[in-house]
Amino acid sequence: MSDLDPTILNTRTTQEYEIDALEPTIDASPPERLACGTTELRADDFQLLRATFDRHLADMRLATQPIVTADGDTWASEVLMRPLDASPFDVIKLAQPHHWFGDLAAVIHELVLKLSPATYFVNVHPSELVSGSILTTPLYKIKDRIVLEVTEHDCDELAEMRKSMTRLSAKGFSLAIDDIKEDRASFERTEGLLSSFAKIDRSWVDKIDQKPARQSALLSFVEYCHQRNVKVVAEGIERQEEFDVLKDLKVDLFQGYFIARPKIVTE
Repeated sequence: MSDLDPTILNTRTTQEYEIDALEPTIDASPPERLACGTTELRADDFQLLRATFDRHLADMRLATQPIVTADGDTWASEVLMRPLDASPFDVIKLAQPHHWFGDLAAVIHELVLKLSPATYFVNVHPSELVSGSILTTPLYKIKDRIVLEVTEHDCDELAEMRKSMTRLSAKGFSLAIDDIKEDRASFERTEGLLSSFAKIDRSWVDKIDQKPARQSALLSFVEYCHQRNVKVVAEGIERQEEFDVLKDLKVDLFQGYFIARPKIVTE
């Protein structure tokens, strides 16, 4: 039985959208006609979509957003993709039906390798961890300063994920469970996956200074994590009052527009 009673967590569906769910590519020549969701594509339409996707990859840039300590010192940064002439969501929409996430991941990982030496949180898809393919990417060369972020609601095979995270930790990677929400289901899925870092999302943070019950729940969660040597990162901080309360609740690291907005990396 866990030390944290999940019944104290309220059900919420608030979710802050962050890009970077990535999964291995399936490389296949397009048939004469190709299904895309509920729309059937002709081969020439497919080629046009692929050309658009390849252009986004060629023009891909990264942004970084600081993750700071309670004293305001930068401890790490999260890496976010920023296509030149499209939104990250547009690129995800192109990639998803055609299994092009592997190509997208390869480009992002190469760009991360070129960043100034520092600690970076990098979003990855659970399949990269389960398959072990992350060990063959450029990130493995700098694993001592990379934290692999995986979104908890993308983790379908939880038993395999636990094994994979243990294996990657032994290989030198740090890992974070991202987008942990203020609801019982999220806690139950997350409980067995906690590793180096637990990132709570905006559903915990929003107006927490005005929510005593939520403060109590979060304090219990933070204590639960600290007993297991897991650091808690709060995302989506937009107000001084939220930041102050989160510090009082012994959250370890802080991220959000109140701290700093993402900034495009220039070479």
